Amino acid sequence: MKYPVLVFFFVSYLGVFSSFAQSTIIDELQTDRFMAGTVRIEASPEINRLIGKKTNLSNVAGNFIKTNGHRVQIFSGNEPRVSKEEAYKKQELINETFPDIPTYVTYKAPYWRLRVGDFRSHEEAFLAMKQIVQEIPALKKESYVVKDEIKIPVNE
Repeated sequence: MKYPVLVFFFVSYLGVFSSFAQSTIIDELQTDRFMAGTVRIEASPEINRLIGKKTNLSNVAGNFIKTNGHRVQIFSGNEPRVSKEEAYKKQELINETFPDIPTYVTYKAPYWRLRVGDFRSHEEAFLAMKQIVQEIPALKKESYVVKDEIKIPVNE
């Protein structure tokens, strides 16, 4: 007779704790408590399903998160031999003058491009462009802000 009673208590014990494990922060916030206010949260079922789950951060590469932002385009050229050399020369010049700002030379047929910085807003990129052009006036002619995929350090 003791065995079925023990099984009953064990199953009840598991049921109580598994119900606690299933609750989310939304459930806890909406629970009525004595002498406390009531919280009502309206969220789609998709949001409720995602709460408490680990996400697949496919946009994390190493110590950076790739996201949409802005860069300053310093150079763009489509002459096969000349444009590549010019892009790398300008990159070297900017790296010497502004060692803290990352530079990116890319090739997307038929253009070689030099873009500078990882800025979250257009305003940040514009201020950086003004500073670059002020220090290196020869870059003023081609410099402008573009939307691009940027890399933000994870620890920010």
